[in-house]
Amino acid sequence: MEEIVIAQPDRISIPLFLHQLKSIEEMERLERTHEIELTSSIYITTKIGVLGDLPGYGKSLSTLGLISRTVDDPLDDTTAVEQKTVFQFVSQIKVEMLQQVKCTLILVNVSLISQWIQELNRTLLRFTSIYKNSEIEDIDLNAYDVILVGNNIYNLFSQVYRKKSWKRFIIDEPASLKLPAMESSHAQFYWLITGTPNELYQKRRTGFLNDLLPPDDMADIFQHLIIKNDDQFVKSSYVMPTTRHLYYKCAGNLSEFFEGIVPDSMLEMLQAGNISGVFNMLENGTQETTTLFDAYKSRKMKRLTELQKEKEMDEKIIEKIEAIHNCINLLDEKVFKYILHQPCMICNKPHTMEPFVLSCCHHIFCGKCVTDICPICKTVGVQKMQLALKQANSGEEAVHYSHFSQSYSNTRCPYKMSILMDIIGDVTNKKILIFSNYNESFVVVKKFLEERNLLYLELRGTKEKRDNTIDAYKTGVVNILLLNTIHSGAGLNLQETSDIILFHKIHEYQRVQVIGRANRIGRKIQLTVHCLE
Repeated sequence: MEEIVIAQPDRISIPLFLHQLKSIEEMERLERTHEIELTSSIYITTKIGVLGDLPGYGKSLSTLGLISRTVDDPLDDTTAVEQKTVFQFVSQIKVEMLQQVKCTLILVNVSLISQWIQELNRTLLRFTSIYKNSEIEDIDLNAYDVILVGNNIYNLFSQVYRKKSWKRFIIDEPASLKLPAMESSHAQFYWLITGTPNELYQKRRTGFLNDLLPPDDMADIFQHLIIKNDDQFVKSSYVMPTTRHLYYKCAGNLSEFFEGIVPDSMLEMLQAGNISGVFNMLENGTQETTTLFDAYKSRKMKRLTELQKEKEMDEKIIEKIEAIHNCINLLDEKVFKYILHQPCMICNKPHTMEPFVLSCCHHIFCGKCVTDICPICKTVGVQKMQLALKQANSGEEAVHYSHFSQSYSNTRCPYKMSILMDIIGDVTNKKILIFSNYNESFVVVKKFLEERNLLYLELRGTKEKRDNTIDAYKTGVVNILLLNTIHSGAGLNLQETSDIILFHKIHEYQRVQVIGRANRIGRKIQLTVHCLE
């Protein structure tokens, strides 16, 4: 058991858990000393820290506990802000005096303002929330202990109050804020609040957020800035109901053809059914006139032609040429084996002499099953493109099908939408969260839900619309919620959720964040996570 020194903050109306008190203690220490000792002769000085406990275990209240315990700490009326230009033997320092305010500024995604207000209502802190341009001017900063500002108007807000220095500046879930060219704000100390801190070094950062963090080649220093309780200590401090993880093998997973020969970002698009995004990456052909396989090979052949025109064929160029040939041959081999050994996804019989690719989702079907309506995604008026087969390491058309395997008929995998509908089933006693990184996934999902008269909502739009969507989901008006990273689900409290459906494979940090939407303090039922692969 971790030794806790501090007491429950007086201005917090609900008891905090042990791991939250421990976080507050460590945050207070770092704010007080601004130092992290690595060895007896090496230490870090910092004005920034990261609270990185597991998603769902009350980091917001830990942060408010820090503010509550230090709200009466004395501060000078002004503060000096230094701008340094440093060389090895010469440095220049420009000093600007700013008005020091006792208020803490918290920057949050506009979707989370209502949630933060709920948490602040559990405290005696004086606060206000700003998410409209008309609310920015003429704020009495001395009247509040906390100001919440939405990411939608933050840049304008920071320009208006650029001559102020905040007591602290807290950024909630910074990696998902979608705030380009972020303006700077002055503060005595800065905090980043995220359950997946290393995500900040896996995404492109711009503006002030990039300035706050050590550069990529010093990312090891960033690890020392993270205040994070041991995961087992956190889980023992508050015991969540169990979480089940179920994995489903889906038929027609196009990413299997391209695994090992395209970037992970393209594989993820294929798993999500974002065919238009893949064609945009390939920059070759259109999905209505060219098969995905031909588009990939055509792009590779163009690159091959460029390399073969090089005047000097050094060893690196020869290796690149060989790699292109290997990728093309590997793709041909995978497609040929699929046609040879796998049944048609619709009729479960061997593919005919003329397998086709449909322009909508680019799945492969036998000629007998192809109509003008896609049997998988239900798109009407699709184009069908004959699939030309080549055996690996051969330029000859594959015309002999006498060696079809007969063992596959009992091992056929259901396709993704069939699995999705089976999982959803009767939604009466369920709360289902369907997650994808791409809106294109939801096009076909919505079709299937509407065909079955299943009510759903998608989290998007203005703050008011998002609040109404979340409220409808929580109160049972709808039991199915569609969520993607574009509309920033990180930090949401959706502990009523019974089932999470991950529509495609995602990065581990995203998986942690998505599951963290449901696995939160206050959760009372078992959570089942369905992973479609």
